Amino acid sequence: MLKQWSTLLCISLFSFSSLFAQNVLTQERLNNIVSSHSEKLQHIGVTLEVQTPQTILHAVSGYANLKTKIPMKAQEVFPIGSASKVFVSVACFQLIEAGKLTLNTKISTFYPKGNIKKLGKYKGKNYWDTVTVGMLLNHTSGFIDYLNVYGDDQKALEVYGKKGLVYSFDDIIKLATDFGDANFKPGTEFRYSNTGYIILGDIIHKVSGQDWRDYVQLHILDVLSLKHTWFGTRLSKTQQAMLPQGYFYTKESEMPFSLASSAGEIVSTVDDLNRFIRAWGKGKFYTKHETLKRQMTEGFHPMYPDYSNITYGYGIMKLGQMYGHGGQTFGFQSYMATDPKRKESYALGMNDAASQAMFLFMSIAGIDLEVNTVNIEKYAMTKRKKEVGKYYEKAYANHTKDEQNSLYKAQVQWKKNLQTCKGDIKCLEHRYDTRISELEIDSGSLTVPKAVLYHCGTNKKDLLTVYFYKEALVPTVVLNHHDTQSIAYIAPSGSGAKYINEDLLFWEHQQEVTLKEKGVTLHCQKIP
Repeated sequence: MLKQWSTLLCISLFSFSSLFAQNVLTQERLNNIVSSHSEKLQHIGVTLEVQTPQTILHAVSGYANLKTKIPMKAQEVFPIGSASKVFVSVACFQLIEAGKLTLNTKISTFYPKGNIKKLGKYKGKNYWDTVTVGMLLNHTSGFIDYLNVYGDDQKALEVYGKKGLVYSFDDIIKLATDFGDANFKPGTEFRYSNTGYIILGDIIHKVSGQDWRDYVQLHILDVLSLKHTWFGTRLSKTQQAMLPQGYFYTKESEMPFSLASSAGEIVSTVDDLNRFIRAWGKGKFYTKHETLKRQMTEGFHPMYPDYSNITYGYGIMKLGQMYGHGGQTFGFQSYMATDPKRKESYALGMNDAASQAMFLFMSIAGIDLEVNTVNIEKYAMTKRKKEVGKYYEKAYANHTKDEQNSLYKAQVQWKKNLQTCKGDIKCLEHRYDTRISELEIDSGSLTVPKAVLYHCGTNKKDLLTVYFYKEALVPTVVLNHHDTQSIAYIAPSGSGAKYINEDLLFWEHQQEVTLKEKGVTLHCQKIP
């Protein structure tokens, strides 16, 4: 739900081919995949459930608490983060079906005045009166994401991740309004915003007369008898103490449930999540089939212009033929998905915010990455201007036009290579003529077998590293600086194993780079 997770994670034109059709997913194979993923991330806890018409498979590995070595349980209760948004969207569509709301209902109907109206300001004009419920549901309002205002994961953890903090609706709105204008004119673009779902939770209350939690409990949880799904803010201290310990790159991490609220405070198990998403895919929560059809087909926008088949609709993500949603808090990740036609569903949870849940799901579900080459030239340079971090932008400006063109051509070629190689790292290495260290480099908490390194300054611990994650197929640029005792991610689209598009190529073409991180200027030189 921070910068790295508010857009979780973050992909493209997918070709879906089920592992159940190509390679039978046996219990042994699933156990191996899950245990391998856990081991690579220092034995974090992973729990997963797969349901098909033929079978139900469970796999669990790692620890619920790394310090005490308490094993993760198959039906561990864990925070699901933004996967909570599907529950909220179902509640909204139920109210739409009941005639109490529409997708075109102006939110100014509920908030005619007050500080909240500042969310609609953009380039000297306030568009508050044009924002609709539908725009909140599919993240096209342009509103500032209150969890992403710092643009720095570590800073957000320091500010928000303190025990004992309690946030009200007004507190959260103020977190967003205090950080300037909206990102764009409402309805013109897509940009993930947790703020919109905080408002939706309050609208559910205003329309139904019930707190959004009570509404979801009565109309969703009780309907399916989901006995192991609760709201984080309503857990007792004893119940909270029974949850797994959350981590951020294996460092203990906390997130106040009240900060997540209707954007992500629900806790659940993989069995309950599987039952929920399967029921959603069958239309169990609606009285009319047209309501489900509408949520499955309308309002979708590409989450990333470089990639065409990860799209976001009214509270639901679509990857290939899979409908679902990911979630990430300061210490956990989750993913749930269903293919109603194949009658397959998946649910998984992990107790580390950097655990790449969506990529694990993709590898198990057999979703292959394809690059959308059609939009490359159209979006690449625009994306650079809009999203590239200040480090990239400043350094890029120092190059001649010919050098910039050369870098751009390399970016295009990289995308073509991704499509051609389809995950074969040796193929990528051969096609992209770059030096990749055979040494295992410990980034402070995660060991990755292949990396291109820059040494920064005089301290041997200062490394700028280009990691090639075999599971994700896409490299990530990170900086490990000894003074901060943390890893700072130099990637405009996020961190972990996320796709960082053309910007990786910019770094890899440099023999030397200079950047400032946390007030420290670093001069980095590529290690041969």
